[in-house]
Amino acid sequence: MGVVSARAQAVVGWTQSQGDPAHTGFAADAAQPPYAKAWQLDVPTGGPAGDFGLSQPVVDGASVIGVAPSQIIAADLATGRQLWSVDRDYGPSVSAAVAVTPKHRILIYTEGFGDSPPGASGTPSAGATGPSPAPSGDGFDSHAMAIDLDTRQPAWDAVAQLKEVSRTGVTVDGDTAFVGDNAGNIYALAVRTGEVRWTADAGGFLTTSLAVSDGVVIAAVQGDRSTRPHLVAFDGSDGSTLWNDEVGGGAIFASSPAIGGGQVVLGFSDQTVRAYDPSDGSERWSTRLNAPMFFTGAPAITPEAVVAIDTLGQVYRLDPADGHRVWDFAVNEAVTRTPAVVAGPYVLVATSMGRLVAIDLDSGLLVWQSEQGRGLLRSVALTSQVVVGVMGGVEPGLVGFAEDPQGTLISVVSPTELDLPELLLSFLAAVVPLTLLAIVAGRWLRARMGPAFLDDEDELPVDPMEGGVE
Repeated sequence: MGVVSARAQAVVGWTQSQGDPAHTGFAADAAQPPYAKAWQLDVPTGGPAGDFGLSQPVVDGASVIGVAPSQIIAADLATGRQLWSVDRDYGPSVSAAVAVTPKHRILIYTEGFGDSPPGASGTPSAGATGPSPAPSGDGFDSHAMAIDLDTRQPAWDAVAQLKEVSRTGVTVDGDTAFVGDNAGNIYALAVRTGEVRWTADAGGFLTTSLAVSDGVVIAAVQGDRSTRPHLVAFDGSDGSTLWNDEVGGGAIFASSPAIGGGQVVLGFSDQTVRAYDPSDGSERWSTRLNAPMFFTGAPAITPEAVVAIDTLGQVYRLDPADGHRVWDFAVNEAVTRTPAVVAGPYVLVATSMGRLVAIDLDSGLLVWQSEQGRGLLRSVALTSQVVVGVMGGVEPGLVGFAEDPQGTLISVVSPTELDLPELLLSFLAAVVPLTLLAIVAGRWLRARMGPAFLDDEDELPVDPMEGGVE
């Protein structure tokens, strides 16, 4: 189909979740539509009953790396061929991060479900190793570790021990990696050695990524039946709390935070997107959506826009100044566990029907979409040559979409908008044939039945039995 192959020396891609430590979800130099499906790598799901799939992938040069429940898998960006795999302790499939030390490129990730893994046992997927023995006598183990990406050998002398299971993934900012755990503990780790530089307590349940910008670490603490979510900001140098604010409204759950344009933006389970001042946590604006977006991940932030996707597949461009809707587009396919991403001038949406959809950021028009897949598509990562997503369902694994020079773009208005030119064309397309049919039918009936009424000048026929003879 004329697909452009990825070239190792030219590929630029996301080295951590949503592209950068601020998790903006934006890449100006990303591959852009039209696309063609370039490859698919089958990666069986793992864990009890095969319930767990891959994390959002990250990129190391010409390879893409995903975290599975009991292994880490790398594939060639150009072909999708599996390059290598490394066993990991059975744990949540959350994003790793690629970091650079003075001597090595390393992959930092978390592993371990502790002493209470999902299911009756910690049995991982077939062919991979099970959980490692706990280092302490209490039976609990969850930790962060790193491997050298050239040798796939441990890059640290020892793992960085965590107090609880971690589901936040890893965020790297400079020479520090940040990780959170279920109990609200936040750890700042030295990238080169894994040494714990500081720990802090966010005061609640952490399940989403930590966002870092300008030396400030932002954590979203989830609420429960009696509490609302909290946003907590820490000084990245020493872990001191800068501010801790409860979120207003009726939300219980919060998405991952994204930082850009001098504000922190999140989506919530009360159908709102909200922006906050990173210096003091004060709310700047709040916008209501048509459905919740907590289960779809973080918004994306560009210099001109905030982009959010709700769980029903409605996409919104919001003005970063005050949050008002610039446009919205109803994809009308559910979106699950996947954040918004922006590839240059296009918003990319991965749907539960296995479809990748591209919407023009300026106009809000749908310009390209893939064919429906055989399972859900989620967790898209951007590179300069290939867009990589995670497939679920009957064909789980990784899938790559490359730029297609022979493809074409389309222009489709959202089903929620009135498209007057299209409506007029549809009206004419229906009315003209009906009018011609009526004319032809009328002429045929007139020939068969005669006129329905006589004009004044028309002569009446003469009955030969009336008045003609005396």
